[in-house]
Amino acid sequence: MHFHDLKGRLYHKIRDEKDQPDWNLPDFCAGLLWMITAHIASKLHLCLEFLMKNPNPSIKPPTSIVVAGGVASNSFIFNGISKLAREFSLPTIRVPPKLCTDNAEMIAWTGLLSAKFGGPIHRYPDIPESVYVHDKYPIGDDIRHLLPNRPKLKLSQKSLFLSKRPYFVDREEFRRIARENQKLSAEN
Repeated sequence: MHFHDLKGRLYHKIRDEKDQPDWNLPDFCAGLLWMITAHIASKLHLCLEFLMKNPNPSIKPPTSIVVAGGVASNSFIFNGISKLAREFSLPTIRVPPKLCTDNAEMIAWTGLLSAKFGGPIHRYPDIPESVYVHDKYPIGDDIRHLLPNRPKLKLSQKSLFLSKRPYFVDREEFRRIARENQKLSAEN
């Protein structure tokens, strides 16, 4: 599922149920936070499984997970990401939340880093016409087409929120056991 699908589903749920007598906004928001965290973690899990086990020498495994923006400001989401990262022996680095609460602050922080590391700085009157603003811009090569549709091990999303370690299910092993059980049932 894509994030925009999740957003659409939730929008329709609000529209259809907000006037119901049993509508509970705090419960809805808690569920929304849980769904967003599980969604981010499932996407991260797919990427980490791919990157950590990829035999292609040009695809380097990550050495850490950096969390920034609104996600870094939210401790619930950050903790879910951190718990998953620990399963891959990766440290989680959190941009200071005071720098993640407003886009202006994040833009200013990016500008400071750009200045510190020699990136291009353009003063407003001197901005050339060839500098364009993009809502998304690639960082390196796009390898999304190399990712499988789903990870080999399925993440139990509920386990992200329990005190124990995340739980993974090997899909192939699960299917093999199901086939064996089906075969035994047919024989009896």
